[in-house]
Amino acid sequence: MSTPRVAKRAAVSSGVRMAGNRDSFTIDAGARLAGASDVGLRHRTNQDALQLALAAAPGGGSERAGIVALSDGVSSSKHSDLAATVAATAASRQLAAATAGLPPRADAGAAAAAMVAAFLQAQTEVVKGAGPEPGDSWACTLICALAFDTQVVVGNAGDSRCYWVPDDSSVETLLLSTDDSVVETQVRLGIRREIAENSSSAHAITKWLGPGAPSVIPSVQVHHLTAPGWLAVCSDGLWNYASAPQRFGAMLRTIAPRHASSSDDAHQIATKLIQWARERGGHDNITVALLRTPW
Repeated sequence: MSTPRVAKRAAVSSGVRMAGNRDSFTIDAGARLAGASDVGLRHRTNQDALQLALAAAPGGGSERAGIVALSDGVSSSKHSDLAATVAATAASRQLAAATAGLPPRADAGAAAAAMVAAFLQAQTEVVKGAGPEPGDSWACTLICALAFDTQVVVGNAGDSRCYWVPDDSSVETLLLSTDDSVVETQVRLGIRREIAENSSSAHAITKWLGPGAPSVIPSVQVHHLTAPGWLAVCSDGLWNYASAPQRFGAMLRTIAPRHASSSDDAHQIATKLIQWARERGGHDNITVALLRTPW
């Protein structure tokens, strides 16, 4: 059976520049929004996908919203790279189209509904791409972030993550997503996180996108972030090396101690984070996007 033809990478809005190849690429949407992805040192192919978009702001304002869609292909799935590419592209386009229709100060319900719709559209496109392929041959996770004004909306299905790292180290770094994983289930049952994250089932997920997915409704969180900082959306190929929010925040500030300045913009920070993960073994594909807040 032939493999369906799917575009490997596609920019979803003007002002977004992409460079590199499927195994190692960067996406640049300016000093406030950029990302990078790399195959790492242990895998033959990069099964992660990343899309960034600049969309019309809610209510049709002159400012543009920032959008991140990151998908991590399930390694046991035959066409996980294709599934991830389709999911990230579909979700970012859906969010870009829906954002302008939100009211200028969208309430949590409206913003969450737009995020859920993006995941449902991504699931539809992944199932369509899979066609007659076996249900487990197209599978991926998906995390999306939408930022406008001081508001950030995060949706997640899987185990990629979104951290908020404030410039001020005295302000707490926050994890703005919830993992759909066996680890989280074990933690809720009382097992210490450091033990759960080092168990044999540490990378087992309980939610994903694809023909065999039992549910693709994401967990959605809406936050108002008024202090300056960076939103970091990343696959587990990065956060595995600094899982706890305080460790992730300390790591980011060490890599980019002047990350609020023009000399350390989003593109530079993203490429530094990729290199940091490679230096620690690069055991998985590594993908990260940086988005400046408040937007």
